[in-house]
Amino acid sequence: MKSTASYFKFNKNVFAENIKRFWAIPVLYTLFIFLSCIFPIMMSYDKIDKLGYYRISYLLTNQNPFTFIFLTTAPLAAAVIIFRYLQANNSTAALHAMPFTRQELFFTHCISGILLTIIPIIVNGLILLAIKTPVYNNAIPPENIFTTSAVMDWIWLSILIIILNFSVAVFAGIISGTSILHSILGFGFLFLLPAIGVVLTFYIEKFLFGFYLHWGINQFIEKLSPVVAILSSTELSSGFIIFYIMLTVFLFAASCALYLRRKLERATDTIAFNFLKPLFKYGISFCGMTVLGIYLLETGQNKITHMYIGFFIGSIISYLIAEMILQKSIWVFKNLKGYLIYLIIAAIFIVCIQTDILGYERRLPEIENISGISYNRYAYLEEKPALLVSPEIIEATHAFHKSIIDNRKWLENHTEDYSYNILLNYKLKNGKLLTRHYQLPYAFFENNPYIKTVYESHEYKKAANELFDVDPYNLAFISMQAYFLSEKNIRLIDSVEISEFIEVLKKDILNESFGEMLGYRKPLASIDFMWKPSEESHDKYLSASVKKSYLNTINWLRAKGYLDAITVSPEDVQYISVEKYHNEVSAKEVQTFVRESHTVPEATPDIMVITDRFQIAALLENFEDNYRQRKNGYLVSISFYNGHIYSGYYNKDKIPEFICKYFENNKL
Repeated sequence: MKSTASYFKFNKNVFAENIKRFWAIPVLYTLFIFLSCIFPIMMSYDKIDKLGYYRISYLLTNQNPFTFIFLTTAPLAAAVIIFRYLQANNSTAALHAMPFTRQELFFTHCISGILLTIIPIIVNGLILLAIKTPVYNNAIPPENIFTTSAVMDWIWLSILIIILNFSVAVFAGIISGTSILHSILGFGFLFLLPAIGVVLTFYIEKFLFGFYLHWGINQFIEKLSPVVAILSSTELSSGFIIFYIMLTVFLFAASCALYLRRKLERATDTIAFNFLKPLFKYGISFCGMTVLGIYLLETGQNKITHMYIGFFIGSIISYLIAEMILQKSIWVFKNLKGYLIYLIIAAIFIVCIQTDILGYERRLPEIENISGISYNRYAYLEEKPALLVSPEIIEATHAFHKSIIDNRKWLENHTEDYSYNILLNYKLKNGKLLTRHYQLPYAFFENNPYIKTVYESHEYKKAANELFDVDPYNLAFISMQAYFLSEKNIRLIDSVEISEFIEVLKKDILNESFGEMLGYRKPLASIDFMWKPSEESHDKYLSASVKKSYLNTINWLRAKGYLDAITVSPEDVQYISVEKYHNEVSAKEVQTFVRESHTVPEATPDIMVITDRFQIAALLENFEDNYRQRKNGYLVSISFYNGHIYSGYYNKDKIPEFICKYFENNKL
């Protein structure tokens, strides 16, 4: 039995020859990093406390593009050059005929490559330690980011990334038979794990109804490769650093094991091992299938049939290209047996996800196992809403979720342009969390009696509205402005009035119906809450609206004499134009803009111009913007005397009768 030491035997002559031949790698990259990263810092050293923050920060976090180039290209270049002898028949035969073992040769080459690539980091790191001086960031309080520990962290983390990337490049060289493919695979493998994660989440998200792609999953995928983590500015945790170390050891061990079994005559072959050729072909086919499928899905009005067409065309083209690369010939069209095998595997993969063999889509916790429920309006927000625990809400949510599952096919194939995002979070009594994310058609959401029960409950409203957590005595002021005219505004400063206003506003919110919550009727005024300066309220901000259904709030404003100051009156409006919606008016679909002329246009059979004050008042009172059903409605534009125009869409069922009569009387 061979001793463990024999696998790590070091050959000084081979090592010396590598350093002698490839000394240019550390020299050139050392100069590259120094001139691109260190030298600019030294040139502005007298102003480094004012100008150096971003330079130092980008360098020590490897966000500097030049250090990123080094971390990705230097290990690959070293591996390609050092192991180049494997890709030529003459050189590989000659080197392996010399009096040293393959283990000895592999280990010495790896040590040589690692040393050649970490020298630039060590040299420039020592320079940074020599010139370090206090540089403070913009944190509160400011922190010194140019310290000995920060530089040492940069040195050792950069070395770890270099060694990992070098192990990836070595593995690519061992399994490939040409330097070109070695370079391509060595670079591509740096992104392989995140790419696999992104592709799998695409299929799961597309085919698994209710799947929630949490932001934490994206961060996890990004951290699977340090290169991708740097590109996405993701901070690495100690767990992932341990993962990188383990991955590095595994890749070196796998490369060594494959190197011992590699046949010398495999030089110049595309892939040096037969058992890897199907993996290469099917991997290329899967990538091509996915890319073209996604492309046709996005450019084909999100139709699933376009995606399947892309899957088929992309897979067969990619498979043929992979075969051409392996066979080094374009005459591969007769060898499609492997493609049929791939089609079967791909079909099984898609069917398994689409048919939900694990029961993910149908999983619904029992009511007695639920301890609480929370709702998120927007799935991409990292918010943590309050837990709702009343039996009424739990039962209504359970029934609402069941109605979604029962109507899955219709919900997945709906053609409505606008949908309602909702994220359901079940806190189970065993401590686990069950999360589902749905994009529901408005028609389904608006007419669902179970979600109506939830939204109208006081518990949900208090949890969903930040206003109920506001301490009025921590507010500096509340500003209100008319919805259409910002120049019509007021500001509440008195703490007693602020407290009274918040109380009447809370009362109206608690009394608001489900239909009013989802309605398109434009509010009377917008509200901005501003906090007193403090460390806790730094950048804190809250906005709300005074809806026209908030009678308690409106009566309070009227009693205080503030209502007229934030109400748009017919006297503020010069005229209102109304026209039936059609595609040609798409240029007017901007909510607000300024007109050049202040003259009232002439009415036409297609455009109604309203100057009557009573009719203007009627439109202002119930003005809505039903963007969902605009194709069946009217475009209403309010032209103010100050030159501003506000446009919105009325549903044909909500438009005042005098407008309907105008267009009926002017039909051709």
